[in-house]
Amino acid sequence: MNERLQEAMLGRMVALCTSITNLTMSADELVRSADLLDGQPLAGAMRDVARQQRVKILEMEGQLAALNVALTDRFGTEL
Repeated sequence: MNERLQEAMLGRMVALCTSITNLTMSADELVRSADLLDGQPLAGAMRDVARQQRVKILEMEGQLAALNVALTDRFGTEL
């Protein structure tokens, strides 16, 4: 049971890391594209979406940190 829980926690942490990386790349690309469209209405919308993605990234980083603490406390292991 403990081994399955540890594997599940590690799997969730890996999934969060992957999501954070992908969302960061997406936000960066949106900002780069918005810079090319500077002054056009779409540029502002793209920056808004990128900002929302950055907030989501911060939330996921918090989840990752909390899981890391729980993993360390329970199993003496950290990512």
